[in-house]
Formats: sequence, structure tokens, C-alpha cells
Amino acid sequence: MPELSWPHKRAGHGRMSLMPSSVRVATFSWNLHEEPEQLTRAAQHLDDLPSGDPFVACLQELPAEGVISKARRLGSVQPPTYDVVQTERLVPGCAIVHHRSLELIDAVADVDWEFVAARFKLGSETTLRVVCIHAESRMKLIDPEARGGARALLRNAIALLAPADHTLLMGDFNSHYAHLDISGYNAFYALNPHVFPVTGESNRTRRAVPHPAWHVVVPDNGGSMGTYRYSNQFLCLDFMVVSESLAADATCTILTEIARERAFDASARKILLSDHLPIAGSVTISS
Repeated sequence: MPELSWPHKRAGHGRMSLMPSSVRVATFSWNLHEEPEQLTRAAQHLDDLPSGDPFVACLQELPAEGVISKARRLGSVQPPTYDVVQTERLVPGCAIVHHRSLELIDAVADVDWEFVAARFKLGSETTLRVVCIHAESRMKLIDPEARGGARALLRNAIALLAPADHTLLMGDFNSHYAHLDISGYNAFYALNPHVFPVTGESNRTRRAVPHPAWHVVVPDNGGSMGTYRYSNQFLCLDFMVVSESLAADATCTILTEIARERAFDASARKILLSDHLPIAGSVTISS
């Protein structure tokens, strides 16, 4: 398995042996469009987070392995306080970067290369499943029925993973969060909270597979802008999805600046870095 090394090394605390009643975990996701300079900017963003605070980041379309090998040599001599979970595919791929206070239990790469998933332990018993999504492109799924079927297959593959107390998905869904291929019961079944409030129906199954409603964490500025420009339209294709246990306190925003550099020109309505805007937020994990 190829190893993704980070351009920066963070100083901070180790794993949490005892978990408080709740802990806030910072979140970050970005499609890097295979551009090495965006990997450096993503690293800088995480370096700027408060030292020692737990975080998890999901990256899509990583740069080529040769660029990652070069980035490995840029790191400082300090031991890193992060770990990386990555798919076996070299280019492009998905990666989960996480603070070491989140103890990795296991990880798996999707056979169709639409996600990488990992389970973490917080404290002695609480588990969090994180899934980095890079869903099949809408360009390859011409009609709504094809998109709905593709998202249903993706949902089913994730549902078959080992269970966890809490679930967090982030990434490039290649679908707007309000579209039926995301919210439909027979598709991805991640509900838009502006339309479908949390109902407490978390024990559903479908064809003997767990099928609870998940919930989209709509970016707080997602109504006025999107993360990807398609023709003359901005679509919010990058967002967070959480299990009901995380829905109440989860937050998300689209970043217009990263690593002290402007990522979006509002006057020109133009994305300046990569071809997607990054998102950041947080979830609160209760023991």
C-alpha cells in the first residue's frame, strides 16, 4: 500500500486513554484535483488548528505518488502527531488524515474506488466510523435513474462495513445534497435537514442490511454558494453526512480562504484553487 506522507508535522498530544463525556472533533474535506500545491495548503490548514485538538480530514484526488514522495522529504524531524489511511490506488485516490488521539481500529478501501473507510476508537469504548467519499462522476451518470442507482450501490457498500457508534462521511459526492439521489430512501438516504427533520428512526433495515436515515450537514453558507462550478452554476457537491447520533451538534462551512490564501473570487464568481472549494466543520462525539 502506498504511503502518504504529510508536508508538515504537527506537535500535540497522544491518544486519549480516558474520554470525557463529549469531545469535539474538527473536520475538513477537499478535492485536491491532483495538484501538489493544494496538498501543501491542506496540510497548512490542519497545522493551523489548535495543537492537540482531535481532527479528521478527508482528501480526494490526491497528487501522483511521485509528488507524495517528494512531499515526504519536506517534513520536519519532529515525530508527527497524525496518521494517514489511504486506498491502495495510486492516482487519483482518497485519504483520511487523522490526529493520533483517534486510535485506528481498522480500515477498508472500496473495490470500486468510491471511498476509503476507517473506524476509530475514542477513549476506551466509543467508536467512530469515518468515510472519505469520491462518488462516481455525474458526467458518467447521464440520467437521474442512473445516479440514484449508483448512490444506492454506494450506500449499500458502506452499510456492509463493520458497525460503529457514530458515522461521519465527507467528500465529493458528485451530487447536490438536495437531489433525490442523495435524499431518496432507495438511493443514498441522507436527508436534507431543511426538508426532513431528525425523526429518531435510526433502526431501519433494508434487505436485512442496516438502513437508518443519515443526515446531511448543510454548509451554513451553502445556500448562497456552492463548492463546484458547473457551466454557469455553482453546485454544493462537497458536504458532510452524519448518523443521527451526530446530527444535532454537527457544523459545516464552505471555505473561501485556506492557509491564509484566497480560494474564491466573489466578484468574478471564480474558484481560485483546485476545481472544488474545501469544507470544514466539526462533530461532537458523546461517550
